Amino acid sequence: MRTIKKSLFPIIALCAVIGLLVTACKDEDDPAPPAASTTFTVTFDKNEGTTDADPTTKTVTAPATTVDALPTPPARTDYLFDGWNTQADGEGEAFTADTVVTASITVYAQWTTTEVPATYTVTFDKNEGTTDADPTTKTVTAPATTVDALPTPPARTDYLFDGWNTQANGEGEAFTADTVVTASITVYAQWTADERIVLTVETDNVPANAEATDADVEFTFTGTAPTGLTKDDFIVTGDAEIKEDTDIAVDDGESTVTVTITFAANPDSEKTYTVGINPSSTVIKGSDTVTVTQAAE
Repeated sequence: MRTIKKSLFPIIALCAVIGLLVTACKDEDDPAPPAASTTFTVTFDKNEGTTDADPTTKTVTAPATTVDALPTPPARTDYLFDGWNTQADGEGEAFTADTVVTASITVYAQWTTTEVPATYTVTFDKNEGTTDADPTTKTVTAPATTVDALPTPPARTDYLFDGWNTQANGEGEAFTADTVVTASITVYAQWTADERIVLTVETDNVPANAEATDADVEFTFTGTAPTGLTKDDFIVTGDAEIKEDTDIAVDDGESTVTVTITFAANPDSEKTYTVGINPSSTVIKGSDTVTVTQAAE
């Protein structure tokens, strides 16, 4: 029996060696599978936004540690997007394209209110006028508090424009270029009866010699000429002016008035001037004009 056991030792040893060799060859031919890659998901929550982020999720797979880029942000009516945060109330950590991601996470859009400048419209109502104001509306946008300028006023036959008021009947507040505008508003043209006397031209041409610097232009009125006329009630175009000391006082019962025009003396060429009524006159009105020709020297 002892003889048999001793004879088995070499065989057992040989088998062990063969087993080791087989195991080694197997390990060499069939290496162990690698460990699975780690992937985290970042979810972008619109947090009361009107639209979603695009895309709404991003993945970070090792060896990467950050998202490749932030998504297109969501939108929210009357708000401005203000970044991402790890808490919806914004009291967590800001999340950016450089934030290291170590676990799947949800981040939340942050918002700030949009400061829309207050804009008010002032509408200018002609209030029975014949024509409209130009323009008919003006806008006032903060930080401005007044209109930049009043519009060209409307016109009304047989009436004179007399400003703007917050009520059509004139019992409100006067509206001027300095009025502070705090809301959209309509203001109304005010009118006074045009009681100016109509004036027409008596002659349609008054010659003047080159050496003479003054020429008289005679006007006639419908009915009796008004009193209280001044040179400012008349205008003249060109290189001429109403003579400073011209006497245009009108005697009671008269229907004509003479206006003296002062010219530049000795012109090199014939000059023509137009004399008429100053539209701003509060006393007289009329569209007729007189042409005054000054001969060349």
